[in-house]
Amino acid sequence: MASQLGDLSLVQTSATVLTAGLNCSNATPCNVRMGNTVYSVTNSSTITISAGTGVLYLYMDASGALTAGHNLTASCAGVCAAVGGITAFPAGSIPLYTWTALNGAWDPNGGSDRRAFLSTRNVSGGAGIVTLDTGAQSIVAVDAATVPTYLTSSAVLDFGSIVPAGCGESTFPLAGAAPGDAVAPGWPAAMEAGLLGTMRVSASGVVAVRVCNLSGTTVDPAAATFRATILRSF
Repeated sequence: MASQLGDLSLVQTSATVLTAGLNCSNATPCNVRMGNTVYSVTNSSTITISAGTGVLYLYMDASGALTAGHNLTASCAGVCAAVGGITAFPAGSIPLYTWTALNGAWDPNGGSDRRAFLSTRNVSGGAGIVTLDTGAQSIVAVDAATVPTYLTSSAVLDFGSIVPAGCGESTFPLAGAAPGDAVAPGWPAAMEAGLLGTMRVSASGVVAVRVCNLSGTTVDPAAATFRATILRSF
């Protein structure tokens, strides 16, 4: 098959049978590349219709499988798979052929070659996404100008005894935190009754946790995990 012109061709071999990849063999494999993977078809397949009027879609699916999609009553024997309820080439597939059918038989003039030597895919960024075409590849990334990032850290803190109306303070590291950042605190689930806490960035990369005792009696809080999260838009 010079220059693979016959790769995965679809021909009508009877009123109800189409043959896909008639010339695909171990010696002349029909190869399809998806990304950095090459899939080889080395056997032919037959697609048989038993009823229906509509269209057959022959394609390589996103997993590299030869697929006969249709809205007919049809089956596929060989290396292909028949998939019902298909009315267009699925996203991510490689189109090969379409073939129309009428009243349970293939239209002798209904085949259309959809193979394309030249093709491309347009990649565009949606909300919060940017794309960059480097020539060799397309890079898709988060748009830091519109999508917030977050910093988070946690630590086990053990405050000493806190007298009534008194406060205790402890710190833990949070890389990237800067004074003035708004902190979303995460408090221990079993924090003692009567304790009230606040969190702030007290210095670069440091979160300060202050716990005050409003219970009216001295409280010695148990060691527990405290978490701080900072949301930031650039």
